[in-house]
Amino acid sequence: LPPAAMDAGDDRVCGWIVTGLTGAGKSTVVNSLLAKLPADAAVAVCVHHHAKAFMLETTPLQVDQPGVVHFSEVFDFGSGCLCCSPDGDLTRQLAQLATRKLSGERVTHLIVETTGLADPNPFIDLFGTEEVISSNFRLAGVLAV
Repeated sequence: LPPAAMDAGDDRVCGWIVTGLTGAGKSTVVNSLLAKLPADAAVAVCVHHHAKAFMLETTPLQVDQPGVVHFSEVFDFGSGCLCCSPDGDLTRQLAQLATRKLSGERVTHLIVETTGLADPNPFIDLFGTEEVISSNFRLAGVLAV
């Protein structure tokens, strides 16, 4: 993962979305990224689950290692996508993380892993439509597995 700010003067945290079908290997990719973190990394990991797909994930994330400063899980219980409404759980999680960052907590990277049932477009849109998120996080890329 590239450093937090690729452009001079841009202090936003680089955000990566890891998406793909259930069983495609998203968690394996995230674990590989986490295992190769630079020594000075401070990564926030947010995982989106769909209640119907819960427990279908077979690879647990290894978030108990140095460099992971935040881990959260958000759930969609079938009432719609959590990330496309301003009051969604993922939006709240990222807003809280932005507040922690602004109060001095060091965050260098953000990884959002979608459920295998998710359309990645609302996740991508979140980085451009929510002011508190777009002013603190920058979408660096989408990894489709």
